[in-house]
This record gives sequence, C-alpha cells and structure tokens, in this order.
Amino acid sequence: MSNQLNLDADLKFAASTPDDSQSLDFDSEEFRQYAGTGFNEHGVRPNTDEDGNIESVDVVYEAMQPGPPKRRNGVRITENFLRNLSDKDYTQKPPHLLDHKSKETFANIGNVREIWFSEQAEKLALMVRVPNTGGPTHNEAIARYTHEPPAIRNGSVGLGNNYEAIRNDDGEPEIKDGKLREFSAVNFPGGYDEGGVSAAFAEAASDAITEFDDEAHADESTEDEASENSAADNDFSVETEELTF
Repeated sequence: MSNQLNLDADLKFAASTPDDSQSLDFDSEEFRQYAGTGFNEHGVRPNTDEDGNIESVDVVYEAMQPGPPKRRNGVRITENFLRNLSDKDYTQKPPHLLDHKSKETFANIGNVREIWFSEQAEKLALMVRVPNTGGPTHNEAIARYTHEPPAIRNGSVGLGNNYEAIRNDDGEPEIKDGKLREFSAVNFPGGYDEGGVSAAFAEAASDAITEFDDEAHADESTEDEASENSAADNDFSVETEELTF
C-alpha cells in the first residue's frame, strides 16, 4: 500500500521577523551570502537612491525549523524537507501578498528574493522585497516595515498544494517535498506555540492518517476473511475426500 497522503488542504506555516532573541546572525558569512548587509536589528533594510529616497525595502523572515509532530502541530517537519523546499528553482520570484486569499492584482506588494535553509540557525529563512512604486498599497507596506519597531512582524509561507505528504514508518504525517507558492503578511502570530503549521492543514493531515489506518484495517479484515474461507474450503475438501474414500 502506498504511503502517499491525498490531502485537499493548502500547506502554510508561520514566519516572523527577527526579535531580540534572533537566531539569524546578520554578521555571518552565510547570511551575507544570501541577503547581504545593511539590515537593522529587526531585519529590515531600506534601499535608497543617491538622494536618499527609498526605492525598495528588503525584509528578512525566520521560518520553519525541523521538529516532531508534538512540536509541529501534529506534522513531522524534517531538515531534508526544508532543504528540498529551499533548493527549488525560484527564477520566477514568488509573490509577496497582503493575504493568501487575495486574488486582486493590488494585493501583490512585492516578491520573495531569497530563500535558504540556514545552517547557522538550523531553520528556513527568506528575504522579501517591497518596491516603492508610489502606489498607496506599497507605500503603506513600506511605512509599516520601516516603522520602529516594524508594524508588520508576522508572515506566512504558503505552498498551496505544491507539496508531497506521506505517512512515515512511525505512522505520522510527514511532509517530504514542496515548493513555495507565495509569502503573505499576517496580522497575528502563527508561531511555534501552535506548531508553526496551519491548523487547517494539520487537521486534514490527521484525518488522512485516520482514513489511511481505516483502509489498512479494512484490507487486513478482507485478507483474514479470505484466509478463513480458504481454510474452510480446504477442510471441506478433506472431509469430502475422507467420505469418498
């Protein structure tokens, strides 16, 4: 039987800008390789022209860490999965949206410029960029990001249905692979107190495991019945032969 889980739920997990207890080291060679320099303590970097006018704003987010189901809202998250996610081809930069559900053109306020698995912090990290287009939506986002402290601190990494989920050998739902579809700002923390993985996805994964086990139990029952019937047929055959003899 295949271990593949068929889930009809979008995969999202939490991200947040660094705080005083940040684990990303802005001075590390690794960080500079992916994001560069010039970030403040909140992981925000305004990019300006020669006159000091903001052309765009870059913001660093710390995202998912590997962890067992009890720490990841019932879903096993592995380092291998996070590496696979970050190693995908993102030539077409995923959008930075106001909301995962936003379908309007004006909901797109930027894009994801970099995504990597940080060896130093042992977690997924990404950098988003909001260009200064002069439009009200972008101006508002830039104003909130550059506020001291930033008025936007929480985000959500969205894969949509671009993922592979399985039931592992321990019977746990586990994400094996995936690709980032979008990044969204959110108004509330969706952090690791709740496991980081969205509740809707975690519930769907749990239900899928239950259905998986029910199907396996049904298959075992069918096999047992078939075995009993076969044994009964053999018994009947033996008895008939004895009577004939």
